[in-house]
Amino acid sequence: MNKFEAKLLKRITTFKARKIDPNGRGEASVLMPLFDYGSEPAFLLTKRSQNVASYKGHISFPGGMRESFDSSRVETALREANEEIGVQASHVRVLGEFNDYLANEGFVIHTVLGVLGDASQLKPDTDEVEYLLKIPLSFFKDSTPRTEIWERGGQSFEVYFYNYQGEVVWGLTARMIKHFVDQLI
Repeated sequence: MNKFEAKLLKRITTFKARKIDPNGRGEASVLMPLFDYGSEPAFLLTKRSQNVASYKGHISFPGGMRESFDSSRVETALREANEEIGVQASHVRVLGEFNDYLANEGFVIHTVLGVLGDASQLKPDTDEVEYLLKIPLSFFKDSTPRTEIWERGGQSFEVYFYNYQGEVVWGLTARMIKHFVDQLI
């Protein structure tokens, strides 16, 4: 385990993650996969294909809806990551759960932090993923996202936008990353 991973593991185990009671809502889990990218940690993100039902072309973490046979939030995240990017659960070191988020559609999204042993051997499912993006964590640490104030249901909220080499990470994925940097790094 490298220094960064050990530090992150220590922080996540003492971190008080924000949890949302599903209270009858649907649930989904995403894996926030980190990996060694040269000499620094990076996030592995997906560019969603045009074949998926929602968020076509958006940049996101691998994940999806919880199935009745999933025994936990972590299992959902690992199963979905395997389906979308071809990573075996045995090749992910799960560090812990991060914050929960409420999606626009009303379901709860659980986030799971994990470290990939080897990101070079991944085989994305082209029906779901157009391609993979590897973005150094330092980019997010050193960047201030552009923000816009949006309104939905009479409520105003901030929407974050990170522009990385012509790719725009925005919406809930950008919010997750910003919270991760602000709260754990």
